[in-house]
Amino acid sequence: MRLDGEPPIIFADEPTASLDTERGFKVMGLLKRIAKERDSAVIVVTHDERMIAGFDTVKRLRDGRFVDGDNGEPKAHRRSPSRRAPCVPSLAI
Repeated sequence: MRLDGEPPIIFADEPTASLDTERGFKVMGLLKRIAKERDSAVIVVTHDERMIAGFDTVKRLRDGRFVDGDNGEPKAHRRSPSRRAPCVPSLAI
């Protein structure tokens, strides 16, 4: 992992995908620590629900729509039909 400067937002797309569980937790801990030390936001996209523990906010997407909590029900809100969201299960902030 490489971070140049002190960015206000760190985007991490599947940062633990090719790692074993132990190393995955270490990477997520490192991202959280960097965010706290630098007063940065960290936005992580992951399919591994185990890696989202300890984040302040977690948003879940199913079939391109945000869903409420763990029940998987779509949120009741209007979306523009021309805007498509990526289809990934969890977005941790």
